[in-house]
Amino acid sequence: MQKISIVWLKRDLRLHDHPPLWHAIHAGYPVLILYIFEPSLISAPQSDDRHWRFVWESLQDLTLQLQSFQASIEIFHAEALDVFEKITQDFQVQAVYSHLETGIGITFERDKRVSKFLKERNIDWFEFSQQGVQRGRKNRKGWRENWFAYAKTPIQEISLNKIQLISLSKEFHSKFHQKPIPESWKTPVKDMQKGGERMGWRYLKSFLDDRVKNYNWHISKPELSRTGCSRLSPYLAWGCLSIRQVFQASENKKEEGKSIR
Repeated sequence: MQKISIVWLKRDLRLHDHPPLWHAIHAGYPVLILYIFEPSLISAPQSDDRHWRFVWESLQDLTLQLQSFQASIEIFHAEALDVFEKITQDFQVQAVYSHLETGIGITFERDKRVSKFLKERNIDWFEFSQQGVQRGRKNRKGWRENWFAYAKTPIQEISLNKIQLISLSKEFHSKFHQKPIPESWKTPVKDMQKGGERMGWRYLKSFLDDRVKNYNWHISKPELSRTGCSRLSPYLAWGCLSIRQVFQASENKKEEGKSIR
């Protein structure tokens, strides 16, 4: 069986400032990048079609970025454990790389099941901290210093032309039952922000170039806040942008002499 590394996307829908992807590339094996739409998570009361439409749009943006490299992201609509079971039947998985997800009870329990499955097969799972979240702390001593150390860490550049990606066949996907992607996710909604890494950068740039000047005065005013807020919330929530990217872009603007508060 072919030896591969897996990058499991969750709330990190970007191709830059992505330590799991960077480490998978440098491990030296072909890389399978996957995203799993999990029915158990989709049906959770915290979920809504608006979330999954944003995720779908973000995945399409990543796919477009990878097109010129004859690569794509493998998208599944099934439970995570089922997907990993099928992949390990056809490939010799050397390691799984992902960000440590800060989610809800469903995702926490799912991660425990996947971890148990991988350990039983002697497959390493490397999880990387994201957004400066510090798990397991008993107090806030040193929290600020640790957060700024994370935010100021130089970003590891990822050369997409060096990625050797694995693409799965239609036959592989047909091996187990997958629900079709709902058409409502694929249908753009005019008044909703569109998902995607590149859209995230577009909003960040327009904020730092223009809207930031009104931030302090408008953010607490319902009518005016739309002209002064960053509009970055969904892009940070789903990892189209990282906190580190936003922090460093803001610091660079300050160095250019732009007032950012």
